[in-house]
Amino acid sequence: MGRNASISSLLKNGVNLMKRL
Repeated sequence: MGRNASISSLLKNGVNLMKRL
């Protein structure tokens, strides 16, 4: 479960960065 949480958080960070650009 911890692994999925970290992956989902990374994906969310990536999406936020894409939106910033």
